[in-house]
Amino acid sequence: MMTMVVCSCGFTKEIKNGEAAYEQKKYALAADMLKDEYKKQPNKRKAAKLSYLLGSSYEILNEIQRSIRWYEKAVRAEYGEQADRGLARVHKQSGNYAAALDIWKVLSKVHTQDQMIKREIEILKLAAEWDRDRQNTTKIFALDGNSLFNDYISAVYEGNYLVFTSDRKDATGSDDYKWTGNKYSDLFIMDKEGRGVRRFDAEINSNFNEGAACFTQDFNKIIFTRCSGTETADSYCKLMYAKKKDGLWTEPQVINFVVDNINYGQPALIENDSVMVFCTKGPDGPGGYDLYYSELVGDDEWSFCLI
Repeated sequence: MMTMVVCSCGFTKEIKNGEAAYEQKKYALAADMLKDEYKKQPNKRKAAKLSYLLGSSYEILNEIQRSIRWYEKAVRAEYGEQADRGLARVHKQSGNYAAALDIWKVLSKVHTQDQMIKREIEILKLAAEWDRDRQNTTKIFALDGNSLFNDYISAVYEGNYLVFTSDRKDATGSDDYKWTGNKYSDLFIMDKEGRGVRRFDAEINSNFNEGAACFTQDFNKIIFTRCSGTETADSYCKLMYAKKKDGLWTEPQVINFVVDNINYGQPALIENDSVMVFCTKGPDGPGGYDLYYSELVGDDEWSFCLI
């Protein structure tokens, strides 16, 4: 049996197998361990579970083609509906709308009243239609500023620049994020052609995960997500803001309605910066994440989030 020891903050924690690493949200480590365990597993049912966990790990790590391969193994091994649903999700992410649609149609015959499945079927039909239209009218190019790591969630800054999230090697800090095995993510900036990539302001970036930024129309305020925690406690994502004074960003502060032990993310400003839209579960919300909004009621003061 493979055993890994993770050292941090003055103590050690033993991880005995890939499933334990998965449960502790160390998905990059889990994937490595689960692959080794899969090769040695003679029991078909247990191998099917390892396939499913590998598919899920790679889905979370956003390595979609690998996720598809392992979910397909789990489906062929008849692991169960969880694998079917996972495969449908990653087919959708990869743009293979027809394959995802076929899976949800089969599941809809079993769960005839499942509104989520019905919604997915309608979304996939629309996505396939839009994709056909896009292929006839739109060309998509990759920017030169992309890296081999995760680069995502861009926002226009001062007209000629893009601010985006990345966990590339140039990110702040020396530690790796156990979830991905990469650096903790930072905000980076580049011009619209993808040139001159560099870290965004040092006052904004920290040793934690930063991302999903938006700016006021005058670009003098930023709202972004920061996710932090400890080795012994889950990380939670908070909405932060900072102002630009005399050309320098102030120390970020937590938005006033944010509470502990709830995740917030993906802020966007609308209505001339008077309304912030963001996602969260909320203490009394539905099982998944939903969109909420909050209204600006004073100088950097926001109303408690409204559904």
